[in-house]
Amino acid sequence: MFRKQPKPRTFDYRPRYYDPQKEENKLFSPAEHANQSNLDGMRSRISRHYQNYSGSNSARNTSPSSQIWTSNLRFIIILLCLMLAAYWFLSANMSKILAFME
Repeated sequence: MFRKQPKPRTFDYRPRYYDPQKEENKLFSPAEHANQSNLDGMRSRISRHYQNYSGSNSARNTSPSSQIWTSNLRFIIILLCLMLAAYWFLSANMSKILAFME
């Protein structure tokens, strides 16, 4: 109860290949930020990304009652399959089970 608690492990990531000059050029390139076509490209990529998730088949667009009904139906189907498997197993092996219990 009163024993010494282990210390959490620290995160120590060291990349194999690291070029600080290249990273600085990627992050702080003024030409990229000033380029309007690059901004338009980013906007179109972002809008396409959100359009992919706004389809009618998305789970976000279904009502909660429909999601609950689907979940309950899935549960009932799984339960019936398990009951059928148990019945099949018991009917096939009942004589062995009764012989084992005697």
